[in-house]
Amino acid sequence: ALANGLDAIRITTTQEIVLPDLTKDKLGAVRLWLKSVEIPEVGDAGPDFDLVGCLGTSACPIGVTNAAGLVPELAELKNAGGLKIRASGCHNACSQHHVADIGLHGVTRLVNGKPMPHYQIHLGGDFSSPGGLALEGPTVPARKVPAALTHVLAAWNDARASGETIRAWAERLGEKGLNDLILPAATNIDEAANFFDWGESGAFSGPATGKGDCAAPQVANDHLADLALDALERMDRALLAGLWSLALHEAERAIVLAARRRLELDKRTKSKNPALPIIDRLRGAFKYRPILVEALEQLESARQIALVTGEAQTYRTAIADWLEQIESAEPLTSSKENVDAAELEQRVAAL
Repeated sequence: ALANGLDAIRITTTQEIVLPDLTKDKLGAVRLWLKSVEIPEVGDAGPDFDLVGCLGTSACPIGVTNAAGLVPELAELKNAGGLKIRASGCHNACSQHHVADIGLHGVTRLVNGKPMPHYQIHLGGDFSSPGGLALEGPTVPARKVPAALTHVLAAWNDARASGETIRAWAERLGEKGLNDLILPAATNIDEAANFFDWGESGAFSGPATGKGDCAAPQVANDHLADLALDALERMDRALLAGLWSLALHEAERAIVLAARRRLELDKRTKSKNPALPIIDRLRGAFKYRPILVEALEQLESARQIALVTGEAQTYRTAIADWLEQIESAEPLTSSKENVDAAELEQRVAAL
């Protein structure tokens, strides 16, 4: 690009390349360069619809299906002129499938006890103002998606009213109508070929468990921190209004949301025994961090004082300290993660 006199290249969210500040005298050389690296220009032969897919399992460690392998198959669709079609390898929506005319996101389904790649179909999303999320349609095996969308596009072109959008058409059909239209394309589901994803030579093994390239994990953790602070603020407002029960509810919510953030950052799980009080459940979940167990003991002590005396400031301060300790806790090192279980139990019991 630099050799052809380009100072910048920009990639859009729809996987297009923009060459800013391109002067007319450089246009011919740049077009030759684009052809040499097989990058088509707008208007070149290709699909007459807007098709975008994420990389899926071809590159992303948390992808479920190989969306990049599916996209070339979708490029052969007919009767899709002007539509936006988006394919994501998982629910995190890197291709923005939820606001496309036709969206797909990869999921796993068990067939005869074995994992099979599937796609959830979405219809009628719109990212323009005021916009709207797509309607959820049925889930079909990945290998059946091109046939299923062929049915959808043929039916939409044949049966839609003049000027009717694909969303209005889908709403008119309703859930049963969409299922009746799409699911016949997904017959013979247990065929051997259906256990192989598009673009893959090996049998499908199910969703990945690694850390992905999208922002979802970081966003989720930050969101939990924000929700915990919001709950603490709502506790303050409830106390000012004299709403004692609501204040206690928001206090517990702040404690739990902050705890969830720390557990997810530490790649741990919280206790799932609903019969135990929340402090007891968290005490068990955080037994690998004695400092946080001690903070939980202080929380419970402050809570009991608040319940007996009706004075909540000590409890509120303990919750704020809890949120601060959750935020400032050092990341686990391999040595900390591998502390002998018996020794850890003794340390916790001594608190």
